[in-house]
Amino acid sequence: MILLIGAINYVNLTTARASERWKEAGIRKVMGATRATLVRQFLLESVIVNFAAFLLALVLVTVLTPYYLQLVNKPTTLSVIGAPGFWWLCSILLLSTVFYPDSNPRL
Repeated sequence: MILLIGAINYVNLTTARASERWKEAGIRKVMGATRATLVRQFLLESVIVNFAAFLLALVLVTVLTPYYLQLVNKPTTLSVIGAPGFWWLCSILLLSTVFYPDSNPRL
């Protein structure tokens, strides 16, 4: 649930920054960039940011889970990361935030 809220927040922040990116895309077009070049650039930036955030979140969950379980006095471990449904959900969420239509400026 927290991951979904974070993804929605990311999409909202990206949409709010879109006007700045439109200006950048306009300047790059004037300087001679093609549409394909701009699409590749913005998609690559989106993939890098989302994948880095995903890896950071995964490391934080893995490292902090034992401390959290100790804090709430739960003797069991969270084996969510090993579940196949978890990886499907993460893949879908990662792809949906990378290819969200408003995350890339109109070219």
